[in-house]
Amino acid sequence: MNLFVAANIAKLSLERIAVAALPFLVTSVIGLAIVALWPDLTSYLLIWMQ
Repeated sequence: MNLFVAANIAKLSLERIAVAALPFLVTSVIGLAIVALWPDLTSYLLIWMQ
C-alpha cells in the first residue's frame, strides 16, 4: 500500500516505484537470512554492546 501511495504522490508509475524499492527489499531479505542462519551472531552482538 505504501508503494501505491508513493507512486500517486510522486506522479510516477507503480512499476517504476517498485523497481526503485527492490534494492531495499533484497537487503532486508539478506539480513533476515543471515539472522536465521546464524542466530548466535545476534546474541554475540547483544553481549558485545553491553
